[in-house]
Amino acid sequence: MECLYLRMTARNFHYCAIAVWNAKSEKERIPILPEGLSAPLQDHLQGVKRTHEKELEKGYRAVYLPSALERKSPNAHPE
Repeated sequence: MECLYLRMTARNFHYCAIAVWNAKSEKERIPILPEGLSAPLQDHLQGVKRTHEKELEKGYRAVYLPSALERKSPNAHPE
């Protein structure tokens, strides 16, 4: 489940670390990112960014927000 809580801003490749919110006991923790995963993760993030940019060019501007999150975050969808 912790992988689901990773955020794009939650990684630091220089220090080989990632931040995980809502880990066990509802605490934040910063585990070490293995060196072997750093390059593949950076490649993946670059691919996701390219995909996101292409979708923005096509006019896609919104994402699905589950449950009450859409009501709680009315500014989540850019106009």
